[in-house]
Amino acid sequence: IQKLIAWHRWNEIIILEEDEEPEPPEDILIIRMLQLLSEGHFGPNQEIMREQPNNIIQINLLDDFVNYLNVLSRLPCQTSTDAGIRVGATIVEIIQGPCIGNQKHFALNTELLEIVNRIMRAKPLNDCKEDQEIELKKTCVDTISALLEGQMPKDQVTVRILSVLHVDIFQTL
Repeated sequence: IQKLIAWHRWNEIIILEEDEEPEPPEDILIIRMLQLLSEGHFGPNQEIMREQPNNIIQINLLDDFVNYLNVLSRLPCQTSTDAGIRVGATIVEIIQGPCIGNQKHFALNTELLEIVNRIMRAKPLNDCKEDQEIELKKTCVDTISALLEGQMPKDQVTVRILSVLHVDIFQTL
């Protein structure tokens, strides 16, 4: 994931020709693999993305997903949008079920909600295609839905979402 982040930072905004399709690095397949590990809402596979109880060293991939989405959200182009949709879909799968630990971590310990605000307010620029931008925004709505799954109105996750999320943009959209 760090290699993918570095690739996007290095290449920055990539302007494609009219009929050209985004060509992310082959390493993007790791994002899909991690998404598939969480399909079916198998809790242990979802939680292992955040912590590995049998390992001496813990690696929190949730933070890496948020960092990657943060970089992508600041590079308005088809290539970044395509990668953003993939990362967003993976985040949704890691949360759904619900996976309470992942919900709490994403909502309380990361900038995911602020990034969602940025994506939801973004207008198509450069070579961005409106339908892809809408797909990315739908993924953001799915993320909020997954974060709220099983939460009660007074739970920390719900309170954080309501205090950070700019609900007016959802109303406008």
